[in-house]
Amino acid sequence: RISHSTLVRANAYFLKKHMKQFVPLQVFEELKRNPEQIQPQKRKATILFSDIRGFTPMAERLDPVDLSYLLNHYYFSPLGAIIFNNLGTLDKHIGDSIMALFGVPVSHGDDAYRAVVTAIEMREKLTQINQSLAKKHTGELLSDKLSTDSYLPVGMGISTGVVVAGLFGSSSKREYTAIGSAVNVAARLQSLAKAGEILISEHTYEDLKDRILVEPLE
Repeated sequence: RISHSTLVRANAYFLKKHMKQFVPLQVFEELKRNPEQIQPQKRKATILFSDIRGFTPMAERLDPVDLSYLLNHYYFSPLGAIIFNNLGTLDKHIGDSIMALFGVPVSHGDDAYRAVVTAIEMREKLTQINQSLAKKHTGELLSDKLSTDSYLPVGMGISTGVVVAGLFGSSSKREYTAIGSAVNVAARLQSLAKAGEILISEHTYEDLKDRILVEPLE
């Protein structure tokens, strides 16, 4: 049986080595005070998925260096900053998808609202980025290789529910993540969202229906 002190030391090591790159400073400082919060536990959380529409043909057209620059500079970095600014946890990048958690490992009481605000701010930022990319002159990076008006057409899905959040993985690689039906629903909503759409689950809506305007689907 693993002792309590061993678990605390292991959690503290993981925080110092890995967690700081996935959470904003305010959350990181809270985790340092109580590292047990990253141990697996059932918690209510809101999950946000973002994904680029039509990414595969885009990736096939672009030079690998251009593709890397596009994703890192215009997508992962600015959207990750918005997640951090709203006290979310950047769970992972899955190809061209971003998974973010709100409410775990630290809850702030308005997690669903902050997740939706994050998605709206991400959409606004992408509109600015796409306008900037569209103004590039022919022959510069990307401008002669993408013919659509939306260079980064993104759809997003958000769901709220009870998840199991904590450290998961093998002895050689572990990561902090969340598992549960709310994660699956958020991923499914993201796959259904058209470019520029933010689809939220009924449970997310119930947590913030008096704070934000929505349009019901048929």
